[in-house]
Amino acid sequence: METIKKNKSKLFVAFFVLNFIVVIYLIINKINLIIWSDDSAELILGKLLSDSNRILTSEWKYSSELRLFNYVLLTPILFKFTNNWYVV
Repeated sequence: METIKKNKSKLFVAFFVLNFIVVIYLIINKINLIIWSDDSAELILGKLLSDSNRILTSEWKYSSELRLFNYVLLTPILFKFTNNWYVV
Protein backbone atom coordinates (compact mmCIF):
# COMPACT_ATOMS: atom_id res chain seq x y z
CA MET A 1 0.00 0.00 0.00
CA GLU A 2 2.90 2.37 0.74
CA THR A 3 4.43 1.78 -2.68
CA ILE A 4 1.15 2.67 -4.39
CA LYS A 5 1.02 5.99 -2.51
CA LYS A 6 4.66 6.70 -3.35
CA ASN A 7 4.05 5.89 -7.01
CA LYS A 8 0.99 8.17 -7.10
CA SER A 9 2.90 11.04 -5.52
CA LYS A 10 5.81 10.53 -7.95
CA LEU A 11 3.38 10.48 -10.84
CA PHE A 12 1.74 13.67 -9.60
CA VAL A 13 5.10 15.44 -9.27
CA ALA A 14 6.18 14.24 -12.72
CA PHE A 15 2.91 15.46 -14.23
CA PHE A 16 3.29 18.84 -12.52
CA VAL A 17 6.89 19.24 -13.69
CA LEU A 18 5.98 18.26 -17.26
CA ASN A 19 3.13 20.79 -17.33
CA PHE A 20 5.41 23.47 -15.92
CA ILE A 21 8.01 22.78 -18.64
CA VAL A 22 5.37 22.93 -21.38
CA VAL A 23 3.99 26.24 -20.08
CA ILE A 24 7.47 27.78 -19.88
CA TYR A 25 8.25 26.57 -23.41
CA LEU A 26 5.03 28.10 -24.77
CA ILE A 27 5.63 31.38 -22.99
CA ILE A 28 9.18 31.66 -24.32
CA ASN A 29 8.50 30.58 -27.90
CA LYS A 30 4.93 31.75 -28.56
CA ILE A 31 4.68 35.01 -26.58
CA ASN A 32 4.49 37.02 -29.81
CA LEU A 33 1.24 35.23 -30.71
CA ILE A 34 -0.51 36.17 -27.47
CA ILE A 35 -2.83 39.15 -27.60
CA TRP A 36 -4.48 40.59 -24.52
CA SER A 37 -8.23 41.13 -24.30
CA ASP A 38 -8.05 44.94 -24.27
CA ASP A 39 -5.89 44.97 -27.39
CA SER A 40 -8.08 42.46 -29.20
CA ALA A 41 -11.22 44.47 -28.46
CA GLU A 42 -9.60 47.62 -29.82
CA LEU A 43 -8.48 45.77 -32.97
CA ILE A 44 -11.99 44.42 -33.54
CA LEU A 45 -13.46 47.89 -33.06
CA GLY A 46 -10.87 49.33 -35.43
CA LYS A 47 -11.75 46.73 -38.07
CA LEU A 48 -15.47 47.48 -37.61
CA LEU A 49 -14.86 51.21 -38.01
CA SER A 50 -12.64 50.61 -41.04
CA ASP A 51 -15.23 48.44 -42.75
CA SER A 52 -18.01 50.97 -42.12
CA ASN A 53 -15.83 54.04 -42.99
CA ARG A 54 -16.73 55.79 -39.73
CA ILE A 55 -15.05 57.25 -36.67
CA LEU A 56 -17.88 56.23 -34.30
CA THR A 57 -20.52 53.54 -34.56
CA SER A 58 -23.67 52.70 -32.64
CA GLU A 59 -22.94 48.96 -32.99
CA TRP A 60 -20.32 49.03 -30.22
CA LYS A 61 -20.51 49.61 -26.48
CA TYR A 62 -17.63 51.97 -25.79
CA SER A 63 -15.64 51.91 -22.57
CA SER A 64 -15.55 54.84 -20.20
CA GLU A 65 -11.79 55.36 -20.48
CA LEU A 66 -10.39 58.71 -21.48
CA ARG A 67 -7.00 58.63 -23.16
CA LEU A 68 -4.60 61.19 -24.50
CA PHE A 69 -4.08 59.15 -27.67
CA ASN A 70 -6.75 56.67 -28.63
CA TYR A 71 -5.43 53.62 -30.42
CA VAL A 72 -8.88 52.93 -31.88
CA LEU A 73 -8.64 56.06 -34.04
CA LEU A 74 -5.43 54.76 -35.61
CA THR A 75 -6.48 51.16 -36.34
CA PRO A 76 -9.15 51.92 -38.98
CA ILE A 77 -6.54 53.85 -40.96
CA LEU A 78 -4.09 50.95 -40.73
CA PHE A 79 -6.78 48.47 -41.78
CA LYS A 80 -7.27 50.51 -44.98
CA PHE A 81 -3.70 49.61 -45.99
CA THR A 82 -3.60 45.98 -44.83
CA ASN A 83 -5.89 43.25 -43.57
CA ASN A 84 -3.10 41.59 -41.63
CA TRP A 85 -4.02 41.64 -37.92
CA TYR A 86 -0.38 41.15 -36.87
CA VAL A 87 0.75 44.25 -38.77
CA VAL A 88 -1.96 46.42 -37.26
